Amino acid sequence: MFEYLLYLLAFFTGFFTKLTDLIIDHSLKLFKKADVLFGAIYGLLIAITIIYFPIITPLWLGVIIGVMITGKIDSISHWTAISIITASLLIFGIPQLNLLFLLFFIAASMFDEIANIMIERFDIRNTFAKFIELRPTLEITALTISILTGRWEFFLAILSFDAAYILTPKIISSIAKMNRQLKT
Repeated sequence: MFEYLLYLLAFFTGFFTKLTDLIIDHSLKLFKKADVLFGAIYGLLIAITIIYFPIITPLWLGVIIGVMITGKIDSISHWTAISIITASLLIFGIPQLNLLFLLFFIAASMFDEIANIMIERFDIRNTFAKFIELRPTLEITALTISILTGRWEFFLAILSFDAAYILTPKIISSIAKMNRQLKT
């Protein structure tokens, strides 16, 4: 039963990560410094997840290291999240983790980010590009590790995160549409 909290934390991490991205990359207007606040929230959620669910540490750290190496941490909002995660690791320590899994998740995260950078750079617009935009390598890696180890936390956590990350623009759009209808 306690593992459901992990998936809930992953879901809300995905929500606040995407909300931060929408503000930074797509000019979503909410309130002043909303992006920094939401970056802090998703950083705190990742820190809590690592502290209370150490099994998931290679996944989260792998993603974080992968996006840092590929230069995707490019705003004060994301650096706020990284700072909170780093501070929590310094205070509470890095849980024991499987270094091989960490390396696999770093590689998967980097591959997904580099593939997306290439799609953007060369303006590729086809079905394969749409698939790559979903960053499937990380999910495939998590699924493979889950199958091999019987520890489904890896796959279900990233699936929960991605569900929220994908649904958030639709949720925000629906709320904005509802707001416009209420004003008329």
